[in-house]
Amino acid sequence: MFVEMGTGCFHTDFPIDVETGKIAFLMDGTQFNVTFSNEEQAVYVFESEVPGKVKGRIPMMQLLLPEAETFVKIQWRQFVRLDVTLDTAIHPEHSESTPFRTLTEDISAGGASIRLLRGTAIQSVSQLYLWMPLTMKSGEFHYLRLKAKSFA
Repeated sequence: MFVEMGTGCFHTDFPIDVETGKIAFLMDGTQFNVTFSNEEQAVYVFESEVPGKVKGRIPMMQLLLPEAETFVKIQWRQFVRLDVTLDTAIHPEHSESTPFRTLTEDISAGGASIRLLRGTAIQSVSQLYLWMPLTMKSGEFHYLRLKAKSFA
């Protein structure tokens, strides 16, 4: 548990061993990765070290705090997103608008993010069909027809 900030460091409670439920004492010089999330729930990791202990109203560990630019944002999603640009044709299920072509920004097993040209609109929460051509190594094309729902 984070307790307070210092200059180039921060102080935490001593960690608790999950198996025994007892306080775990880390020796000075112990190196490890620190993982935390910010107010927006983005998760980051950075390398740190225990330079020493701090005596205060509660016993604390001192941990080195590197520059924020060294923090690495990590993805904790159910499905990994891949930055993939695919030609995509979008066809509304009930012809409420004209079909159009666009590109994906990224895709995952849970969905796809697509780019819309200026002036192109999709009704919020409308049923769509996405047509995506996949090019095989052989040069052959496979066309995926995917039923989708927009979340504008």
